[in-house]
Amino acid sequence: MNDLRKRNSHAKPHQDVSTRFGQRIKELRTQRNLTQVGMAREFGINRSYISQLERGRKSVSLNTIEILALGLKLSIAELLSGI
Repeated sequence: MNDLRKRNSHAKPHQDVSTRFGQRIKELRTQRNLTQVGMAREFGINRSYISQLERGRKSVSLNTIEILALGLKLSIAELLSGI
């Protein structure tokens, strides 16, 4: 476990993975000047679900991770980087 924490030392240990993932999605969305509504339309994901993801209130499936990665033009590894 210590080795894993060292590799992910930039991750905030007091935040759970859902919160960190949500922050990553919001960061990537805003970097691309996308609103939640715009992202929802482009990706075919409900806007309220995106909001809940960004706030760490919802878990995400592998299918949704793939949709997000494709929509953001990232690999899954790039999408998950830093969380």
